Amino acid sequence: MNIQYTWSVESLEKLPSLKLSEENSLSNVVTSVSFKYEGVVQDNDPVGSQNLKSSFYGTCPLLTPVAEGFIEFADLVESDILNAVKALYGVSQMQEYIVKSIEDQMDPKETTTELPWV
Repeated sequence: MNIQYTWSVESLEKLPSLKLSEENSLSNVVTSVSFKYEGVVQDNDPVGSQNLKSSFYGTCPLLTPVAEGFIEFADLVESDILNAVKALYGVSQMQEYIVKSIEDQMDPKETTTELPWV
């Protein structure tokens, strides 16, 4: 099964200011990232797998930044944030979750049913 994975940032949490020392402080510091990691089946093998997808949603607290190399909030781009998340979050576990979810869609073990009393 060929799965194409994509990342996206759903939201950010930030502090208005963060004091690093008596003489150093930073403003608008991102402290946490809520993200989506999605897998979409890209092939037709096995039959019926086209258009199947699954998503993993997570929240990742970020490390306390240092003044050197700090990127101002207004200058951040999505790839900056995603690189920080990728460095801290286990991708292999997310991929295992997505693969299992897609396999369950292909061969469901449980189904939703109507209520017997309705």
